[in-house]
Amino acid sequence: MLKIIFKALADMFLSLFGLLGPLLDSILTVGGEDNPHDFKGSFLEEGELLSKSNKGFCLTGTKSLPVGLSYRNGLVIGGDGKR
Repeated sequence: MLKIIFKALADMFLSLFGLLGPLLDSILTVGGEDNPHDFKGSFLEEGELLSKSNKGFCLTGTKSLPVGLSYRNGLVIGGDGKR
């Protein structure tokens, strides 16, 4: 009995999301454009942000960010030093 209920709920959710997908795509697409934004990603040279005289977050072991940039939009991933 429970298996039938779960199967019915799963089918209901799948059909609901099947209908919502195209609807959300049409709402989020501005004026029929596939790419509604004008953002351009690019990389900077190391020297444009990092310097030995900066006192912010150290990224290379010898060069650091300015203090103001050290508090903005950062994601740091690394080990904790334990083995």
